[in-house]
Amino acid sequence: MRFEYNSLITVACHRLRSATLFFLIAFFSTSLAQTNDQPLNSIEFILSAEEQLWVAEHPVVRITNQMDWAPFDFIQGGNPTGFSIDYINLILQKVGLTGDYINGYTWEELHKQTEDKEIDIIHSLIQTEERDKLFLFTSPYLDMSLGYYAKTDSLRIFGPSDFAGKSIGAIAGSGTKFAFQQKYPNAELVDYDDVLEALIALSSGNIDIYIGRIPVVNYTINKNFMADLELVCDVELSATTQVNNIRLATRNDWPELRTILEKGMASISDDEYNLLVNKWQARSSNELNFILTDEEKAWLEENNIIRVSATPNISPLEFVTVDENISGITGSYLDRISDILDVRFIWAKNKSWTEGFEMIKSGQADIISAATSTPERNRYLEFTDSYLTSTNMIFTKRENATYSTMENLAGKKIAQVEGFAVTTFIKQDYPEINLIEVASIKDALSLVDQNEVDAFIGSVMVATPTLSELGIDNIVAVGETPYRIEETIGIRSNLPLLASAINKALNSISAVERTAINRSWMSLKVEPKQDYQLVFTIASILILVITVILFWNASLRREVNSRIKIEQKLMKSQEIAENANTAKSAFLANMSHEIRTPLNAIIGFSNAMTSEIYGEINPPKYKEYLSDITNSGLHLATVIDDILDLSKIEAGKLQLVETEFDLNECTIEAIRMIRSDANDKNIELTYQEEDALVYGDKNAIKRVIINLLSNAVKYTNIGGEVLDRAFGTNQGGSPRIGNE
Repeated sequence: MRFEYNSLITVACHRLRSATLFFLIAFFSTSLAQTNDQPLNSIEFILSAEEQLWVAEHPVVRITNQMDWAPFDFIQGGNPTGFSIDYINLILQKVGLTGDYINGYTWEELHKQTEDKEIDIIHSLIQTEERDKLFLFTSPYLDMSLGYYAKTDSLRIFGPSDFAGKSIGAIAGSGTKFAFQQKYPNAELVDYDDVLEALIALSSGNIDIYIGRIPVVNYTINKNFMADLELVCDVELSATTQVNNIRLATRNDWPELRTILEKGMASISDDEYNLLVNKWQARSSNELNFILTDEEKAWLEENNIIRVSATPNISPLEFVTVDENISGITGSYLDRISDILDVRFIWAKNKSWTEGFEMIKSGQADIISAATSTPERNRYLEFTDSYLTSTNMIFTKRENATYSTMENLAGKKIAQVEGFAVTTFIKQDYPEINLIEVASIKDALSLVDQNEVDAFIGSVMVATPTLSELGIDNIVAVGETPYRIEETIGIRSNLPLLASAINKALNSISAVERTAINRSWMSLKVEPKQDYQLVFTIASILILVITVILFWNASLRREVNSRIKIEQKLMKSQEIAENANTAKSAFLANMSHEIRTPLNAIIGFSNAMTSEIYGEINPPKYKEYLSDITNSGLHLATVIDDILDLSKIEAGKLQLVETEFDLNECTIEAIRMIRSDANDKNIELTYQEEDALVYGDKNAIKRVIINLLSNAVKYTNIGGEVLDRAFGTNQGGSPRIGNE
């Protein structure tokens, strides 16, 4: 009774508290609405009183977070980030909710947890009939196209017939895979857990095609410099589902949450939305029609020569050739924009980025071809949408791998290029780092190499070819920084018509063209420096062993010839000949240690290199050579064992170790050694076991069995059968061994 009484009191108090909260929210919402003529962008004017009460009772919602679906949903610096994350955070801010992001699971696992109501919101999702039974979907928040990807110049996709005999990769459990299977049920699909894993499989030839979201795949290809992959065709699956429409979805027992999210989405302004789209390059195709206004056309006709501030030495992003043409990634984009706008870009002859910015201020240059927005630059420049994204890494000596985070660089010296955006950001965010400004990336990396500074922070795209050019191989990237640089074109702020025209032209460049431009310049071809010292050492040992064997062979030949001559001349000197034979055998027995020592070195060194314990062996041909060395060494060891056993017998030095052992076990071991020879001739090799304990030298008997089996396999026709069995004599004596 006490339990029931207490429970009733608890329920009553909860309901009274909820009713009171509901009343207060409704009262204040009504009061505010009556006393303000202008609506406020706040929770009171977005949500109803009932929805505000729901938010008060569920202040924290659990949300999916994939680890590697950049640029929409991924982890950077241990934190959830990406377009979808920023979009949801903006919604939550407007409706008064807090998000708890759940990560560390595959897409299928996150999907299942949402289905089981262990997660409240799943995003970046397409709506299907099957999923309608599991979740409540919002309206779309992004239209994102799909594309087919393949190895460069390997194939083109024109229709379903091109799928015949092709293996196609897709993310397990994704809506893309579901939609594709509906339209092409006979296609051969291979599941992968994430985009990078699938693209690696595509690059290595394990699959022929990968189907995925164009912005996601392009981002992954560019970030990982996978220059051998390209977009070969856009995917048309709209006949089966709204596969391009990306939505939020909630657990199906919380319809209030879906309504609250819809209202939050509706409250996001166009400027807020476009800011996120441009920040993360979320558009997968040209969503803007390329139409110049009359004012833009007139301005370009009168000003068809545009002066460009371009950094002359940051390849492959941009560099200036000997004939003063701007090249690299930015050069390719400027060439394309030049064709679209019918203008000519010329280099302003600045020697550094800082000098180029000063030329913008003084009006000597019209645009900066590679720039990132900062508060100071915003006073003088207008920026286009981003055409390239790069994550800055920490570069340091191999022995300084502990400098893997920005926090670990506190109190250390780092060299950074004067005027670069990342230099400005580091000054603001990490004043405890001792920052040394230099003129170029080459200068910065040289200081790291000379131990004058501890690290350099920059993009892999630029730092890697610079290290190769300088011949530095002891500096590596040890950690990622929070600085994700968006490269844009900066236009002088007093040239608004030029800014709008260039931005329109840039956005008209298709995803296929952008991928082709980035791929053509990001193909890093650095010739590895192969260490041949170990190979030469093994080769020297091998030559020494061969010389010893040849000398030994020549000595034996001379000994035998001498014995033959003596026998021919002195038939009665048989004792002398026998002594010579004994000397030969004694020589062989005594030479066993000297022969085995270099031979073991050959086999040991080759095995060590094959296992790559000290680093990868390149090129692959050397692995083949090492395998040949190992096999030849093992074969030579077997031949020497046979010769030495014979010499020991003749010299009377072979000692038998006699024990009682199982003949079946000995025979099975021998069969295992002969099995590969039998398989080569398609011979069926079987053994008929029988209980048999034998007393003798196990190794000697095993050698007898090996010889018997080897002869049996050797003289049996292809496709034949060899039966090995052991049996006792009729008199109950020792077992006998035979092959049939």
